[in-house]
Amino acid sequence: GSYTIGRRDTTGASFFSGAIYRLAMWRGIELPDITDTLVRAAFADADTGETINPANSVTLCGTPILDFYGDDMKAGANHGSGGDFTAHGTLT
Repeated sequence: GSYTIGRRDTTGASFFSGAIYRLAMWRGIELPDITDTLVRAAFADADTGETINPANSVTLCGTPILDFYGDDMKAGANHGSGGDFTAHGTLT
């Protein structure tokens, strides 16, 4: 699943709204050139912009310390090596 990010003013009007399909962070690696089409293909579908199987980028870059995606994102389940997060408050 994807989640949206943004805010509403007091009238309910939306400001910057986008979708988050995956949040991943690596440490201690030299990141690949994201202008390369094959590198981008390891992270997202070129036609839809949606995240593809995260295993593809793990093969390319190794296991990230933070890796949130899919339905587990809202629950705070980290698929990376850094451990899970605990949600405080309500995520909508």
